[in-house]
Amino acid sequence: MPARPGRRPVSVHGLRSRRRRTGAPASGSARRRDLQGGASSIEFAGMLPLLLLVALAAIQLGIAGYTVQQAGTGARAGARTAAQEERAAQCAGTGKAAMSGWTARRATFDCAHGGDA
Repeated sequence: MPARPGRRPVSVHGLRSRRRRTGAPASGSARRRDLQGGASSIEFAGMLPLLLLVALAAIQLGIAGYTVQQAGTGARAGARTAAQEERAAQCAGTGKAAMSGWTARRATFDCAHGGDA
């Protein structure tokens, strides 16, 4: 349906259309938005390496904490076994058995240095 001369275009609900007419100059705030449209993307791209560094440092800190906890568990189990005179030779095996697989593979136990309790 062609628009009648002298009347503004209306939307389906009877409200005026908010779209700019083609060729009409942009308002001041719209022009600023157009100029700064990619600024947030550039800022995010600049911060992304820092965010990744913080995330990787947090993961590394978690792995280190888990390893310390596993080492303490293994040492406690090994010492408990070494305290029993009849099973003192089994302290390394017991300590490794108390730890998870990937930490136990690289763990070493020295049960030879006994002391007075």
